[in-house]
Amino acid sequence: MKNQQLILLIILTGLLFGCKSDNHKNDLDCELLNKSIVSQIDYDDNTVAIIKTEIDKITADLSPVPTSTDPPGYLANFNELFKRLEACGNIKFEMHCYGCIETGIPQSEVVVIADSSGVQIKRIFDFYTSEKMNLTFSGVHNIL
Repeated sequence: MKNQQLILLIILTGLLFGCKSDNHKNDLDCELLNKSIVSQIDYDDNTVAIIKTEIDKITADLSPVPTSTDPPGYLANFNELFKRLEACGNIKFEMHCYGCIETGIPQSEVVVIADSSGVQIKRIFDFYTSEKMNLTFSGVHNIL
């Protein structure tokens, strides 16, 4: 009987502490993300760091999956990112360009539209899209 109780205790402890949710929307602080997006036109290092931290929470597992129609392998990742970001209903995300910035590490741009007291604020998020790394936030700037 003691062995059964011990086994049950081990199983319950494992279930309680060992399971990690794949529900990324619980990790994302949409209010903080929105506040950081609309906070100012010229982004300071702290604001960019906040945005990067929030976005990195939901992109850490998005590795490239190259295909014949998508050699860099990020289109599926962007689709998944947009699904995860749907948790932030007050912020809209749209692909602006895919692999369009040909720097040392190729980058893609996403248009971000956030609400600031009824006023739409538009920004661009840049993402590294190198086949050698996960989808990674690289910066934010205004739409020119």
